[in-house]
Amino acid sequence: LVFFGDSDIARWDLKAANFGCQACEIFQVGVGGARIKDVAFYTARMMEKYRPSVVVLCAGENDLGSGISSDDAFASFEHVFDSIVPKGKLTNGTSLVYLSTKPEPSTVALHQAYAAFDEKIRTLSKGCDRFIFIDNSEMHERRYFCEDQLHLSKFGYAVWESKLKAVLPSLLKSVEVLSWAEAGSSQGVAVEGKDKTDTAIAEEKAVKLRQEWQDFEQEKLA
Repeated sequence: LVFFGDSDIARWDLKAANFGCQACEIFQVGVGGARIKDVAFYTARMMEKYRPSVVVLCAGENDLGSGISSDDAFASFEHVFDSIVPKGKLTNGTSLVYLSTKPEPSTVALHQAYAAFDEKIRTLSKGCDRFIFIDNSEMHERRYFCEDQLHLSKFGYAVWESKLKAVLPSLLKSVEVLSWAEAGSSQGVAVEGKDKTDTAIAEEKAVKLRQEWQDFEQEKLA
């Protein structure tokens, strides 16, 4: 079971979470500030290294926040999808669970783009039994977010935990039970609300982010 994506993955205390399949092997592969474009670049390597039965994916908000269109962000998502579920077929039985964008109070101006991006992914998920779209559009309450009103709070993660607990056990029921293992997470460059509304990520942060992904490649995908 691999959790793959941006800061929502990197900040998650997965050791304390209960998905109804506590004994399965879990790897946390997340980098703060990562875009779906970055994730797409590393998906094939992640699949080769971990050979997961299930991938829980969360990414895309940073793309839209940096001025990338929902169409272009979705094109990157399709690359991720094709690397995990090529031509609509399962890779060695791998299932994909996508956690949709969330309506953060600090990014109201982006919510329309979020919805357009998610609707494209929801449509893609139709007809593929083991590609599960988890909708987070109802998460408007401020308590679901940290003080920055951008990243999830413990209450927000509790909602995600409950949603995943409803789907992961059935996806993993045929997987051999293994002990806990953690690949570790790289916090990277967290993108604050003001950065997500800029037309592009500042070059200084982009340089740091590229370094994070180089470290990610060396440490997690070696």
